[in-house]
Amino acid sequence: MLVAGNRVTLAGVLLGGVLLFAAVLTSIGILSGRPSSPMYFLFSAFLGGNFTLISVVLSINQLVLSRELGAPGELRRRIEDALEYREDAQERADQSVAPVLPGSFLRFLHETTEARTEELRESVADTLDDRLQNRVETFADNVLTDVKAVLQTLDTEPVQIFAVIEATLGTNHAQ
Repeated sequence: MLVAGNRVTLAGVLLGGVLLFAAVLTSIGILSGRPSSPMYFLFSAFLGGNFTLISVVLSINQLVLSRELGAPGELRRRIEDALEYREDAQERADQSVAPVLPGSFLRFLHETTEARTEELRESVADTLDDRLQNRVETFADNVLTDVKAVLQTLDTEPVQIFAVIEATLGTNHAQ
């Protein structure tokens, strides 16, 4: 829900819940807006603390982003590595051009993986080694299960970056 959900709706529900909670506490007399009330001092501290917290979080965010973006030379190297990876994927898939968008590229990778897995399965279908055939069948079934799960997640139109992240969160390609 936090990754794929509508953030405006989620924020609205949270804000509405807090306001409803405060309204109920005010109506039964626990909360008061009078300046001499202990709850007034408590909410003043919360409000002041939030302003401080927000500025600290933004400062840390800027530090993280500046480290993540890095120096221009490092960024150039990362771009070159990404282009090399795309070219390698195109070559292995026997395609001259791979999709540019993240969702389409992920679909391309998984469709290629699906085709290669089926080729592997077919290549050992006629072997007399039952142990090898069983191991390849188990491997192919595991890979195809992951591939189908990712492709099913990517079937939403249009594919947003969060759908790509959601599609890859549940996979276990390491097995």
